[in-house]
Amino acid sequence: MAATFAVLAVLGGVVVSGSERCVHGCQVLAAPRDLAEAQTPAVPASTPAMLSVMPAPAADKVNPSSPVVVSATAGTLTDVTMTNDSGKVVPGVLTPDHTAWKPTGPLGYGRTYTMKVLARGPAGMPSRQESSFTTVSPSKQTQVYFETTDGGLLQDGATYGVGAVVVAHFDEDIDDKANAERHLGHHEPAGGRIVVLDRRSDRALAAAEVLRAGHHRDGGRQRLWHPAR
Repeated sequence: MAATFAVLAVLGGVVVSGSERCVHGCQVLAAPRDLAEAQTPAVPASTPAMLSVMPAPAADKVNPSSPVVVSATAGTLTDVTMTNDSGKVVPGVLTPDHTAWKPTGPLGYGRTYTMKVLARGPAGMPSRQESSFTTVSPSKQTQVYFETTDGGLLQDGATYGVGAVVVAHFDEDIDDKANAERHLGHHEPAGGRIVVLDRRSDRALAAAEVLRAGHHRDGGRQRLWHPAR
């Protein structure tokens, strides 16, 4: 006989099936393309973004130089706005994948900053979060002015000759000269050096010999820049 039959005894009954003839009684179940995909549960549409904010909300006495970062560990950031207690917006930048934001401008002492964060969850659910922190208020701050050796005030953005000497004039006596030197710098290491002349406020610090501190080369002349704060 051309067809082969299999006879199975199941609980006293007999089931007869033809191995070569399966026209109406067959049911074909397709396997999933990716087993891992089939086993991964769908993300609920109501799941918000998971956010991490530094400094922590309501943090106090934060060093202005401490890192400030808003990141999305799940979902993405759509907008971050940071303002100080005067309402001034602090500029910032988002990463290309919209998972992190940080300010690009410096922070001040004794200020309260508020961050308003708009985000979307993994399935697109929008959310909003707001937090604030306060920076430390130092016991005192020293103001510094840049002058020539004869006491003339150097203007921000002005151009001066290569033989000029930059003097940093502090509005109070400087006891820690080494610390003062560390907090003054220049954008291009052109070979000059910064030296403390004395601790008196009327002649506190100068760039030696030629204008080598706080400048960049511009058409053969030197353009003054503020040293790093």
